[in-house]
Amino acid sequence: MVIHGGGVYCQQPTANCLLSARRLFIAGQEGHQAVRERQHCLQQRKFECAKSDFTKAANADARFVEPRIMLAEIAEMEGKDAEAITRYREAMTIAPRFFPTAQLHLADLEFRSGQYAEAEKNYKGYLDKEQEPQRKARARLGIANCQFAADAIATGSLRAKELGPGVNSADPEYYPCITADDATLIFTRRVKAPEIAIYGMQEDFYVSRRGADGAWQPSKPIPTVSTAEYNEGAGTLTAWAMMAPGANPRSSGRT
Repeated sequence: MVIHGGGVYCQQPTANCLLSARRLFIAGQEGHQAVRERQHCLQQRKFECAKSDFTKAANADARFVEPRIMLAEIAEMEGKDAEAITRYREAMTIAPRFFPTAQLHLADLEFRSGQYAEAEKNYKGYLDKEQEPQRKARARLGIANCQFAADAIATGSLRAKELGPGVNSADPEYYPCITADDATLIFTRRVKAPEIAIYGMQEDFYVSRRGADGAWQPSKPIPTVSTAEYNEGAGTLTAWAMMAPGANPRSSGRT
């Protein structure tokens, strides 16, 4: 019997396989109905409502991968990294090629939680599955970061230090770029945006410059790049200190 994304078919039509397939088909149909009925909960950021039915769908079929991915994404949006990791790992065990981007999100979460060996394995696994250039670049950067972090910890050379209130805030900051003269820093900040359906957040580019005392000055959004129409995720500075932004339309969903 082969199961993929809630679909079931028998490689050989034995009685046991057909009976099992029928049970899974019924459970999958009930689960799919629950998923369809509660899509609006996510759109309105009513996570408890959505989680209830996605959990029922997952419990109805031990091989139903979609609700597990949805539960992982909800946990990630709520900042519950450990729960999100568990759900993404369940999904990868059931159907590792069903939604390859799930493995990329899993690797990001594992890296963030200091699980560098697991994160590197999943970044590499993702590279074997998809061809999308921007996400592949993100995975390759993740691999390099994992290797650097593991080596730094092993040698005791890693000393993390905040850049100060001009850059660090209560919101997540990442993907930094710095000019060759070490005077200008551009980075991505994920800010709250309740008006954006489902995710309630957006990514914008910020810039900070060193003051005369060497401290980073209060960062500001880049008005010509950070827009309401696009999700600015990962920028790049050219050799002549011009910015090459990376952006996706906000309606395009998760990356």
